[in-house]
Amino acid sequence: MAINGIESLIYGVPDVQEVGRFFDDFGLVRDPEQPSEGLAFTLPEGSHVVIRHRDDPALVSSQIEGDGVREVIWGVDGQSALERLARGLASDRELTWDSDGTVHFIADFGVPMGLRVFAKKPVVSAPDPVNAPGLTRRLNHHRKWRRRAYPKVINHVVFATPDYEAGYRFMRDRLNFRLSDSQAGYGKYVRADGTTSHHSILLLNANAPVPGMTGKLSFHHANFGVEDMALSSC
Repeated sequence: MAINGIESLIYGVPDVQEVGRFFDDFGLVRDPEQPSEGLAFTLPEGSHVVIRHRDDPALVSSQIEGDGVREVIWGVDGQSALERLARGLASDRELTWDSDGTVHFIADFGVPMGLRVFAKKPVVSAPDPVNAPGLTRRLNHHRKWRRRAYPKVINHVVFATPDYEAGYRFMRDRLNFRLSDSQAGYGKYVRADGTTSHHSILLLNANAPVPGMTGKLSFHHANFGVEDMALSSC
């Protein structure tokens, strides 16, 4: 085990305050200590969402077209595992290190990524029992009334990339991700080796004949887990 999920998603957007209001409404909680530029939110598992202006020089330059997630920071379960992964990546690409020990690099398919030691916090959920034909789990009990959702974890992130097969091989061979599902001609669902999620990243075929695919590298969406339903943020 090494990578235990998404530690941070760093967005580049045209209007930081407007996107901040969106994530407030979405149910994220703002960090008590905000960055000098942009906004930051923390989820119960300890992961983060960081919002910066798309022209902020702190954002890593990349081939990604459009707004959205501009860098993914993967959590690693220990310093020795992080250093081992970094040594392997340094064999054929430039790495940069932050003072907090985060290492940054560009994946083969063009997405900026980082590795950071992440002591993921356990989260507790109590989803309501769900009935199905022939299987009654809840009888004579109302469902819990939920006025709004509060995301607890970051489940996955999705990018459209012209060479999604090469992207999959990079995630598999260099970061030890594992294939969960493959849609021929459309995408690869892969998960970090330290997670039980179906996938931690989905690499879509940017040339697939479906709406929204432009043939270019672009952010598609990120998915957040709540108590008994799933939310996506575009």
